[in-house]
Amino acid sequence: MNTGRLVARLLQGCGRPAPARVLVVLAMLAGGLAGCAQVALPAGDPGPALVSATPARYFVLNGRISVRVGQQLESGQISWSRLPGEERLGLFTPLGSQVAEIVSDRSGVVLRRGEETVAARSMGELTTDLLGVPLDLDVTAAWSQGVGLVDGEMREMPMAGGEPWQVTAERFQQSGGFRYAARVTASRGDTVVKLVVDEWQAR
Repeated sequence: MNTGRLVARLLQGCGRPAPARVLVVLAMLAGGLAGCAQVALPAGDPGPALVSATPARYFVLNGRISVRVGQQLESGQISWSRLPGEERLGLFTPLGSQVAEIVSDRSGVVLRRGEETVAARSMGELTTDLLGVPLDLDVTAAWSQGVGLVDGEMREMPMAGGEPWQVTAERFQQSGGFRYAARVTASRGDTVVKLVVDEWQAR
């Protein structure tokens, strides 16, 4: 059984060790994110429908995420909302307890973890601290909607900094005239990011 250290890292913050009593081990259960073929994906929408060629600018997404860097694995649930003037990325334990939230609005970008608030220049800075990899959320949002991707086909796609990633979007779904992928896998070197989307709605 593989175990992630996401909650331990989230609760540590800025290099300070977290009390042992609040560390939570994220177990990779059978059928979870560690085995891609075993992940339960939402069923596709039946029948043809018109889908906009332009991705949704605003949306709400709920799902699961895992990040493997070498032999280290981080995993948990994710809630991501991108709305006019505000973006929120919440990270949770498998049982749904929130352990951290990144908020970006007109006042800046902050990480909220319990009573602690940490300011940053970008959300990518904070995803590096929490997940071990800098996720450009604009690029991730595009990949999650299949921009430049073909269902089930691996393609080389650039991250914001220009570095190439191998990206596969699978099981395209339709919602409100837009499309999204039920699962996205992106890898570069020994880093693998997997996002499984359980719910997605354009806003």
